[in-house]
Amino acid sequence: MTTNFEKIGIGWITFYSIVFLHYLLTGYQYYEFLGLAALFSIITFLDNGKYVHSTSLFFVGVAALSHTIGMFNYSGACNPYACVLNGNYDFYSHIFGFFFLGLAFFISLDKYKFKNKILKFQMCILIILALLGFGSMIEISEYTGFVIFGYGNGAFKFGSGDSDTYLGAWGDTSTDMIANGVGSLLGLMIFLVINLFFVKKFSHRT
Repeated sequence: MTTNFEKIGIGWITFYSIVFLHYLLTGYQYYEFLGLAALFSIITFLDNGKYVHSTSLFFVGVAALSHTIGMFNYSGACNPYACVLNGNYDFYSHIFGFFFLGLAFFISLDKYKFKNKILKFQMCILIILALLGFGSMIEISEYTGFVIFGYGNGAFKFGSGDSDTYLGAWGDTSTDMIANGVGSLLGLMIFLVINLFFVKKFSHRT
């Protein structure tokens, strides 16, 4: 019998595989979506809910979806961030992405039932620092890609989809890291509010 965890994982695997094929057929080689499909395959079939909460798996997919939505403008469609929020896609992509990524990690943390609230808060701070470190790794890879590949659209190039294009690649890196921090802190705030006022703990359902 297929568990909820497997259904969510297979759903994201299918979705990001289709997105990769869509861009490939329209002339854009965005291999990061193929990487996402591979990542969800590993988590779904190797972890299978042992360490990762099913809700967390869903939010990881939503976090990556934030990046996907912003890239729709490259295939001729209206960029949702530009049309709805009247802003740069990259900035909002990082805020929403790290907001949901933060929620994913905080919810998984709740599985371990820390009785000491101070210890639990300290673990939340460590998660924030880990998210900022992960975001920094992304920015380092993007800047390195710009140095090697130059201008253009895509994860490893610098172009119209990036934040603060008038400041150059270094300005984009700085703005993205600020957005990562804001999104992560918002995720922590929502998690704490839910824990304090709505539910005592998230039940682990796979």
